[in-house]
Amino acid sequence: MAANVPKVKKLTYFALKAAIFPAVCCMEVGGAEYEGEPVSMGPFTNDLCKVTWDSLKPSTPNGQLPLCTLEDGTVIPESSAIMRACAAQTKMLGDGKDYVLSEMLMGMTGDLVKDTFGSGKVPSAFTLDSFKSAEAVKEFNDETKPKAIERVGKYEKYLTGDKFTTSGITIGEIDFFCKLYMLKAALPELSEGKMKPFFTRMSELPGVKKVLEGGSKLGPLADYLVA
Repeated sequence: MAANVPKVKKLTYFALKAAIFPAVCCMEVGGAEYEGEPVSMGPFTNDLCKVTWDSLKPSTPNGQLPLCTLEDGTVIPESSAIMRACAAQTKMLGDGKDYVLSEMLMGMTGDLVKDTFGSGKVPSAFTLDSFKSAEAVKEFNDETKPKAIERVGKYEKYLTGDKFTTSGITIGEIDFFCKLYMLKAALPELSEGKMKPFFTRMSELPGVKKVLEGGSKLGPLADYLVA
């Protein structure tokens, strides 16, 4: 649906399955040529990391990651813009109705994120200790988990077999899969039941498997969300 979108030359992010995870999957599934720049932060690093976050941060546009560098050298922050740029390059924005469905999924998945790790309600590699108290466990089990299950249940009416669109590989589907994968450690229920065929199919796409197995241009990516 997007015309004349410049190509993404490089993706820059921490060595984590987090904000740039869907964009990397998109590029690998689509077989796009790109460079990867994984960034070391504390214990999160891999053999491809050549730069640390402390050294890179002062030169970033907004003081945060992820970033993508376009073919003309323009550096773009913000994960949603990066995802859509990668999807445009790999023809995964969707055509016709598929475009609308993909964008719908992006919005729904944004709501899922707000209800879970976007509001700090799911343990991450940085916050796990704060979820060990009895009070935190109760809040997670009584509030966060039911709300997340309800959110994912709203996707079911749009699912046909194991796809939401005719192609089955729009950026909306890739983004939703990546969020389910990230949440699997703490909320495995979300990728089971009626979502299991979709989750299984997506996880078996060669490009997605390459990312999960550490073979993308960013190398092995550690889990951001834990249990």
